Order: sequence, then C-alpha cells, then structure tokens
Amino acid sequence: TMQQWLDKRAAQRAAAPASGERKPDKRNRDNSESKGNTKIEETTADDVEFKLDWKKGCVIVVKGMPEGCDREKILEAVKSLIDDVQARADYSRGDKDGKIRFNEPNEKIAELSSKLNDGSITIGGAKVESATILDGEDEEAYYKDYIAFRTEQMRQKVKEKNDRNKRRKRR
Repeated sequence: TMQQWLDKRAAQRAAAPASGERKPDKRNRDNSESKGNTKIEETTADDVEFKLDWKKGCVIVVKGMPEGCDREKILEAVKSLIDDVQARADYSRGDKDGKIRFNEPNEKIAELSSKLNDGSITIGGAKVESATILDGEDEEAYYKDYIAFRTEQMRQKVKEKNDRNKRRKRR
C-alpha cells in the first residue's frame, strides 16, 4: 500500500548518512565513461522471456459472463469474498468466458467458485453459467499459453524500443 511505501521511504531516509553525502549519480555509475561515449547495450527480442512461478489450484474458469462485463466487475465480485489475496482477471470485453487468476493458493478460492456457481456471488449483478477451478493438464496448458502470450508481448515491446533507438541513431 501507499502507506507502507511511505514508511519504508522514511526509514531509508533516516538510515542515510547525516553528513550530507550524496549518493553516486545513477546515470553515471561508472565514472570511467564520459557523458558522450556511453554505449547502450541492446537487448534482442530473443533474449526476453516471461517467467512465472505459478502454483496449482489458483485459477477459476468462469463460463457465461453477463453482457457488459469487464475486468473491474469480475475483480469487484472477487473482492466481495476474498480481499486479502491478489487476483487478476483474464478477460476481454464481449467474451462469454474468462478466468480469475490468484497469486497464492487460498481456501477461499474453492468457496468463491461454489458461490459463483450457486449465484450467491454475481458478476455485474448477474449469475454466471459455471465456475470451476482448473487442475491437471488444463491448468498446465493455461499457464503455458499465458507465459507464451506474455513472452511474445515483452518481445514485441523490446523490438519496438530497439526500432525507435535505431531511428534516433540515424538522425
């Protein structure tokens, strides 16, 4: 939370040397390089890979999403039962199915799944068709696809950044 960040920042400042010494300049850590001769090391798109340390039993597949549903409404439904665990909604507007991914296993994940099934928790004010926890090969396939998708996203960003840098160098 913001307060935790502020507290951590205050503790770091209190631990800083009182003699008024400044930290070394972040932009020029190695003083042997002159300002104009810095060489930027390019990262190739093939070097980039998304890594995720996933745990079993942390994905709920939700089928039959209501009209006008979005990620915020899904997460709002999750927070109505589980507010102490970080969750992400893998969903695009207009899709009929989506997934809710949690960072850590929690006994409330199964409870959320059953409450979505029986209609005691709704998404956007409407009951969903079904909600099941992924397991076994389906869960492994989901994470494999997700990791491949994120890796491709990251590679595309690196490629675009490298292309921008090449255009700047030609000017």
